[in-house]
Amino acid sequence: MDQSQGSCLGPLLFNIVSNNISCYIPSTINDFHTFSVRYADDTQVAITGPRSRLPDLKLSLESLLDVLCTWFSQHGMMVNASKTELLMCGDRRQLSQIGEPPQIEFMGP
Repeated sequence: MDQSQGSCLGPLLFNIVSNNISCYIPSTINDFHTFSVRYADDTQVAITGPRSRLPDLKLSLESLLDVLCTWFSQHGMMVNASKTELLMCGDRRQLSQIGEPPQIEFMGP
């Protein structure tokens, strides 16, 4: 277990080590725009595109998560897949046209 986990230094040390992670996140993937947001020791990534290309968005998001997972692994960090969530944004009408949200395949079944 990381000695800094749960300490007040944990977020600071994470930010020092992961300062360049945004360099590894492509600004586009398969013509979809991506961006990341970091706060303390959390990293959020987003991918945007039209609802009509939802299957392609799903595959692109999975690719992006694989890139991030590889980066974290190479830098001695672990990803807690159980804390990884999919959040779909849109107005009520748009979301009602999607039905079931796609199941993202990330770090196993």
